[in-house]
Amino acid sequence: MSRFKEQNVDIIIEKDAFSIFLKDLKAELDISKVFIIATSSLDQDKINHVVDNARFDSAIFYLNSFTDPTDDSVREAARAFRNSQADTIIGIGGGSVIDLAKAIVYDNIVNRPNLILVPTTYAGTELTKGFMIVRADKTKKSVYDIAVQPDVIIVDPTLALTLPKRVSEVVALDAMTHCLEGAVSSIRNPIAEGSALLGLNLCLKNLPVLNDIDYDWRHDMAIAGLLGSKAMDCGLGHIHTITYAIANNTDLSHGELNTLFAPYVMYETMSKDNSVYQHVDVEAVLNVYRHYILEWELMSRYIDQHEDRFIEQAIQDSAYISHPVPFTAQDFRNIFNDILDDV
Repeated sequence: MSRFKEQNVDIIIEKDAFSIFLKDLKAELDISKVFIIATSSLDQDKINHVVDNARFDSAIFYLNSFTDPTDDSVREAARAFRNSQADTIIGIGGGSVIDLAKAIVYDNIVNRPNLILVPTTYAGTELTKGFMIVRADKTKKSVYDIAVQPDVIIVDPTLALTLPKRVSEVVALDAMTHCLEGAVSSIRNPIAEGSALLGLNLCLKNLPVLNDIDYDWRHDMAIAGLLGSKAMDCGLGHIHTITYAIANNTDLSHGELNTLFAPYVMYETMSKDNSVYQHVDVEAVLNVYRHYILEWELMSRYIDQHEDRFIEQAIQDSAYISHPVPFTAQDFRNIFNDILDDV
């Protein structure tokens, strides 16, 4: 069992940790009533069994789909939480569940509830101080506040055993991109860089997936996700600035966009400074991304229609300053042109 503090967050990493520790946390945090947000695809019988054994005064379940939280869904969930009179939110699932749980905490910041997050994917967003929601006009906005950082994170890889292989790989690639960009951030520090490189090595050990995904794979990738989250404290880079801009304006997956754009951003970066990735096994990283690149014919349509908007938003992104070398609008155009040549 591994239990430790990171950024004042209590982190528990253990096989069956959700089953083992939930009852202990009831006493430690003086929990009475819980409001549980869970991805609808998870094993509800197992979750019900664990919650029943913890013997809370009451437990309200709120099932969530894989879709990103919207202004409307956050308002609806926040209303359900207040009606439940719960003192603790438990979020069990991937990024959409994590964001929804944090958004409810943010909506109740005056009488802040306890927040326990149980991630079943590996992007590492559970440790961050922010969340993302979709506005009515379909664009996405990010909110940052230390109040939404969880009190406890339970990493239990057994909960992710039913996660589809394709979803597992996409979120693992997102974790790898966090580690890659954190390792070369212009504002990195030695601790963040070390965390990023360790996480990157775990990703390269486990990607691409050539066999069935087992418990050990999910354990390694959960650790890599947390390490990538630590690295994100020192900023990301232009893989994320451009993919955030595109994801904010389309229905394309952020994780899959990272896979497509990462090699092109790396090449453009190395054309300016070949030493940027000197501590990274560049060929191994590129081989992983190349293994997963999909056919993206629709990218040509999006680029033709929205290239200027994508570039403008990428330049305005907070991660713009932490990329290791300066990019101009023309550098982003070079990346788009290279992708269009290859599509």
